[in-house]
Amino acid sequence: MRVLYVLLTYLLAPVVIAMEGWKALWNPEYRGRLGQRLGFVAPQPQPGSLWLHAVSVGEVQAAAGLIRALKLRFPGVPVVVTTVTPTGAQRARALFGETVRHCYLPYDLPGAVRRFLDGVQPRVAIILETEIWPTLYNALGRRRIPLVIASARLSTRSVGRYRRMASLFRETLSHGILIGVSRYARIDDTDRAECAVVVADAWQGRGIATELMRSLGAAAWDRGIRTLEGSTLAENQRIHKWARRLGLEPIAALRGSAVAALDPLEELLLGPAVTLPRALDDAGCELPEVEVLELHEAFAAQVLAVLKLLEDDEFCRDRLGRERAVGRVDRERLNAWGGSLSVGHPFGATGARLITTCCHRMQAEKARFGAVAACAAGAIGIGLVFEAM
Repeated sequence: MRVLYVLLTYLLAPVVIAMEGWKALWNPEYRGRLGQRLGFVAPQPQPGSLWLHAVSVGEVQAAAGLIRALKLRFPGVPVVVTTVTPTGAQRARALFGETVRHCYLPYDLPGAVRRFLDGVQPRVAIILETEIWPTLYNALGRRRIPLVIASARLSTRSVGRYRRMASLFRETLSHGILIGVSRYARIDDTDRAECAVVVADAWQGRGIATELMRSLGAAAWDRGIRTLEGSTLAENQRIHKWARRLGLEPIAALRGSAVAALDPLEELLLGPAVTLPRALDDAGCELPEVEVLELHEAFAAQVLAVLKLLEDDEFCRDRLGRERAVGRVDRERLNAWGGSLSVGHPFGATGARLITTCCHRMQAEKARFGAVAACAAGAIGIGLVFEAM
């Protein structure tokens, strides 16, 4: 199937290049970029860069925080940002100036991809949103360059398209790629949010890429997590069927959830104290029933403050409208495999790390209920309750 894809891209290449030239006649921003689309990168960046691809303006803007975090975490390591559109390039220059190297993504042709990778020599590739390029991904796999598809999105319609070309995408995604997927679907005329963490093949990283992904344990995972809010038995069976098509085994279902926005001056980082009780109520269970609890640690004092508030009658009555305190968290059940301070949490994927740890702990400890609570962006909180499947 990939051979047919490559032949088709070669057949279409003259048309695409002609369109590029036509655009350059009317838009100066398109001039001078054809060489880069064909893989010629000059001057070449320093080898061993962190490469992030964001197709256009929105993706570049969404990646801004990640790029800044990468530069702080790995000072001295060059960062290369690629885009497809000139407006994306403009936004990248406006946000980062000369602190990152920008160039255009090459066409998905073997020669263009080879020249690009020879020139950039990235140690890790991070792709924003659902950008699937069979030739590029195959080349990354053959060179053993770790690839992360971040914030990928799957719609019900796109799942159908991918299924029709299953053999091509199965081969494309079989080179140790780490994928963070979100999918939104309608089931029984009801909107349901679904999410999955999918790891394709056993991923073997090295160097800085290993440090970047170590918290996810990507080299060890051989399963994915599939969650569905308010699942019935019939819906669970549907989940199993869907997951097995991807070679996954569901291990937990989402039973309750809650989000909250707090006062950043008075309640900074205390979101879990508000959202965990509400998620428990949504799931119809009590704190003592939760045998596995993963609480995001911004720092130690924040965790201690959240635990104290959950035990405080006055806070739970005045802030949560409860008759009594939520209860005392059993420290033996809290972050038993290490929390965000000791294990770490990956850029833009803290929730994925917490959920994955929680569900795998539930499986290992044969627990029925597990919960995740986290603060985000200072004054935002989220709480989730899972039930073993």
